[in-house]
Amino acid sequence: MGPQQQDVMLLSTEKIMENSKNPPIEISIVIPVYNEEAILEGALRKLIPQVREMNRPFELILAANGCIDSTLIIADELSEIFPEIVIFNSPEPNYGKALRHGILAARGKIVLCDEIDLCDLDFYRRALRRLDHQECQMVVGSKAMRGSRDRRPFTRRAATRVING
Repeated sequence: MGPQQQDVMLLSTEKIMENSKNPPIEISIVIPVYNEEAILEGALRKLIPQVREMNRPFELILAANGCIDSTLIIADELSEIFPEIVIFNSPEPNYGKALRHGILAARGKIVLCDEIDLCDLDFYRRALRRLDHQECQMVVGSKAMRGSRDRRPFTRRAATRVING
């Protein structure tokens, strides 16, 4: 692990200790990221204010996995602006491992897993409503489910179908 990555992990640990003085985290949003320098800042500057409007204490866990671009640098800079951001880094590109690490590190009563290029607040609200009313213990969203509104570009949708079957 390079010195830059160690610094990011250290900053994240310090932030967790600092944030532990705040109200308990209700929602943890876990987002695995891999080489997302092109979209990370815009997505987080849009997402975080919208989640804040929900008036529920939250943390946003960026679970980096093998990034070789500026994703970690951008995430670290944004964590200075948005104290809700917590960064974890796994040096190997392994989506599942990053997601698992983020879920295990989550401090919220509710854990939402998302993708940086999706971040569907409408889904968050609908899932939280069901969970709050104890209609279920888990909510799973699917872009492939009948009736879903998958707004990703055609090439991305096609790649998902090829990979997932």
